[in-house]
Amino acid sequence: MTEQLTTADELGKLLERCVRQDQVAFKALYDCTSRRLYATLFNILRIEAVAEEALQETYVKVWNKASEYKSELGQPITWMTSIARYQALDMLRKRRIREDRETEWEAIPSLDTMMTQPDPSQMAEYQDILEQCFGRLSESQRQCILRAFLEGLTHDELSESTKSPVGTVKSWIRRGLVSLKECINEHA
Repeated sequence: MTEQLTTADELGKLLERCVRQDQVAFKALYDCTSRRLYATLFNILRIEAVAEEALQETYVKVWNKASEYKSELGQPITWMTSIARYQALDMLRKRRIREDRETEWEAIPSLDTMMTQPDPSQMAEYQDILEQCFGRLSESQRQCILRAFLEGLTHDELSESTKSPVGTVKSWIRRGLVSLKECINEHA
């Protein structure tokens, strides 16, 4: 069975056999559909290794959810492609969240520099500078930064608690961290 010659009925039968844990059918399903699903994943993710990882995760989901496929709702390849798309989008979302957090932490590198050789008198000075710099922030910026870094809340959780859009919360944090960095650099 090649990808071009496999009909929707044949793919449906392979999926039915996967429900019964038929590994031979699963391999045949993979052989018939992996090129197409990989192309979909690569088109979204744009990195070979990430697309390959997403392909593997997609087939794990296909194997585990084969019983959920309903032929009356669409063709098997359409169902599998939607699983692949959701997998790719989920991976992009997770990568974006991780990159956002890394960017936020990198926004205040001079704070580490200030704290390299603290003695008790310097600690009080640093605390005063930090309080002064936090005082320049809006209440929204201050609360979001503190809750994100001290309580570990995500952008989504902050959005819910402040009843503000996620984009607004991200903007408050990003701009607040930039302001903190500039203020700390002024005093350094």
